[in-house]
Amino acid sequence: MICFAQPTDLPAVGRVEVAAATVFDGTQMDFAANDAPTDPAELLAAIGAQLMWVAIEASQPIGFVFAKPCAEGLYVRELSVAAPHRQQGHGSKLIQTLIAAARRRGHQQLILTTDRGLPWNAPFYKRLWFKIIKGAAIPATARNRFQPQFVAGFDRAHRCAMVMPL
Repeated sequence: MICFAQPTDLPAVGRVEVAAATVFDGTQMDFAANDAPTDPAELLAAIGAQLMWVAIEASQPIGFVFAKPCAEGLYVRELSVAAPHRQQGHGSKLIQTLIAAARRRGHQQLILTTDRGLPWNAPFYKRLWFKIIKGAAIPATARNRFQPQFVAGFDRAHRCAMVMPL
């Protein structure tokens, strides 16, 4: 079941984020396997804006997505599904929920930055009709996200911006 996130979901969301990051072990994004969860204040802002959803199984969040409004549409800030629940359609359902909400709100596109090679990153989003955008066509929001990502350790050769026109 997919539903709006509630502040009471935040402890479980933090656990989901930590469990989801384990998939980076042994990849070019190995450093991200031990990242701290997203700042709860950022998640509370997304909840307040009704831009965060959780996937629930056995009464517990097992995945989540949240977005932020930007000049060009909605920026998909994060999609995470706990490792034991991956490849069961939860991520796709969360993105489909976000797409429906973005359309209802009149946004023109979804934007994100991700790894271009890992199968659960850019290839996953391509299957959901996102397209890699290059050069001057990259929305400013995505360009602005790259620099802090590079400082955090992301490899420039593997990062890409993607958009989904709505």
